[in-house]
Amino acid sequence: MLSPIRKQVVDEWFINGMNAYKAYMKVKPFVKKNSAKQLAVILFKREDVQKYIEQKRNKMDNKSKIELEYLIKELVSIVESVKEEEIERDDRNRITSKPDRASALKAIDILAKIAGAYTNKIDVTTKGESLNLRDLIDFREDDE
Repeated sequence: MLSPIRKQVVDEWFINGMNAYKAYMKVKPFVKKNSAKQLAVILFKREDVQKYIEQKRNKMDNKSKIELEYLIKELVSIVESVKEEEIERDDRNRITSKPDRASALKAIDILAKIAGAYTNKIDVTTKGESLNLRDLIDFREDDE
């Protein structure tokens, strides 16, 4: 069973961007800096702490999936509602209202991003190699 103090340190670790030292110091500020670094490493290697971290991550993943499913349903309903709308005309055949195509296009764009449609990246300059800025910038001083 994980102690309340250890849970607090792990919870703080998630909050602060996963910095074990800072999390440990926030929960136990009276500990010396060097000791806190070592104790944080030891704490995060513990099996019970690793299990707690895994549980929290699973909870976060499940919550994200639920929220994502809801968002997708809402976006799809926007697209479908715009499809069903028709251009309305008055007795003189003038347009009085038309479907909000911009909302539908934005919803489709968001759905495409969620689906990963825009993740294909084309590397046209480096052929997959790392880009070294020193190769692009001349740091030498002019001799003039």
